[in-house]
Amino acid sequence: MSDAEDIKPDLPYSWIVLSAAFLALGGAAVIAGYLIVNFVTSQPYDLYEVSERHGAELMSILTANQVPREMIERFDKRPMEDRKARWYSRRYDVVVPATVSLDGLKQVISRNMTPYVLVDPLLEDGENVGLKLAIGESVFAEIRLETVASREAAPAPAMALTPETTPADSPTAPDATNSESKEFEPPPDASQSAALDAEPWKVANAGTAAAPMIDSSALPADAPRLAIIVDDGGYAESIIDAILAMDPGLTLAILPYTPHGVATAKRAAELGFEILLHMPMDNLDETMVYEGQLKTGMGEEEMLKLTEAALAQVPGAVGVNNHEGSRFTADGKSMALFIDIIKDRDLFFVDSRTVGDTRAYDMAVTFGVPAAKRDLFLDHDNEIEMIRRRFGEVLALARTQGQAIAICHFRRNTVTVLQEMLPQLGEQGIRLVHASELIP
Repeated sequence: MSDAEDIKPDLPYSWIVLSAAFLALGGAAVIAGYLIVNFVTSQPYDLYEVSERHGAELMSILTANQVPREMIERFDKRPMEDRKARWYSRRYDVVVPATVSLDGLKQVISRNMTPYVLVDPLLEDGENVGLKLAIGESVFAEIRLETVASREAAPAPAMALTPETTPADSPTAPDATNSESKEFEPPPDASQSAALDAEPWKVANAGTAAAPMIDSSALPADAPRLAIIVDDGGYAESIIDAILAMDPGLTLAILPYTPHGVATAKRAAELGFEILLHMPMDNLDETMVYEGQLKTGMGEEEMLKLTEAALAQVPGAVGVNNHEGSRFTADGKSMALFIDIIKDRDLFFVDSRTVGDTRAYDMAVTFGVPAAKRDLFLDHDNEIEMIRRRFGEVLALARTQGQAIAICHFRRNTVTVLQEMLPQLGEQGIRLVHASELIP
């Protein structure tokens, strides 16, 4: 045998080894892929954001159909999870005004929710008490609906859940001086459970006569001055009537697109009240959405269009203050565009200060727009005694600073306190003035 015949290849079976290696790798990849797919599909689907977005959709439908936000009690969202999904669930207790059909409202909610949201009756002890909204089997909202008349006839039931204590417009627990509550609070006892359209403040003051009005404008020019801005005007005619029967030294901030906003602004201007546009603005809670709301990052043209439309809803407005707006007022660029718009219309601006890092007042001053900022909320806590206490605090603040601006709301308990306290301003040595009079 020759030397050539003695030489053997180094890898006589290399093609077999290589094939086996590829098969092993392919099998491992298939197994790994199966395990990954199995793991992913076995995990609950994340519906947190979706459920919150549909909650915002629900709030928009309710408020767009004449249910005032203060008549919607929204409870803490609860994280829920089952084998299929994770989501947030909330309870909503809604008091439906007498002017709104309960059955009609249910139909509107059913028709206008996103198509793949399931809307079913909410049953308790076999009784239909409202609606439940679900994505598949994940119920993200339980809505208990009752009419004003039924709320008047029976005391509020004990709540199984704890109502939110942090205003929806604030990411953290707020200082009461720097934020405002947005929740409807049931009356503390049956004696104050009258309907909004049945003048409940008269029930609260049963057997007492209103104190005679004292004209605080007769005080010396150097007396401490107080401006009280009453926000969220445009709902509940009986509360509007009560406010318009008070001292026209009040400043009324009217929300656009409310059932009685235009009429309220016209009547109030004729009576000598100062009128502000209460402009809805983008906030930190995306569930708080209002018609015509200005959004952060919105272009100048769209912002101008929305502002002009809102002003048309509040005839006679001489100034503007923000409704909500914790996100919008903290955004310098957005505020600059808005301030430039109202500057061209010779309007002044009052910063409601719904967030600590607001840029609204500073931007107004920078652009040369007459401006002021709120000192204190009177009815952050809706209890009558707390509103009285806050009223005393703002009087002390006015004496210390020489002037102060307070904000309150078109609410029944607030009406009660204003009826009591406004006639006493003259005796307290405090002049009630319009907000514009406290702007440098």
